[in-house]
Amino acid sequence: MAAAINLVKSLNPKKIYVNFIIELTALNGRNLLPSDVEVTSLIKY
Repeated sequence: MAAAINLVKSLNPKKIYVNFIIELTALNGRNLLPSDVEVTSLIKY
């Protein structure tokens, strides 16, 4: 997802939103994403 965010940032959007169906919180993947990206998850394990 970090690579996809970098690709989208090259298009200079106003805001980037990332949506996940399932987030595995034990992997701490959210910490690898930039802080200006809004992340939404439906289910968190």
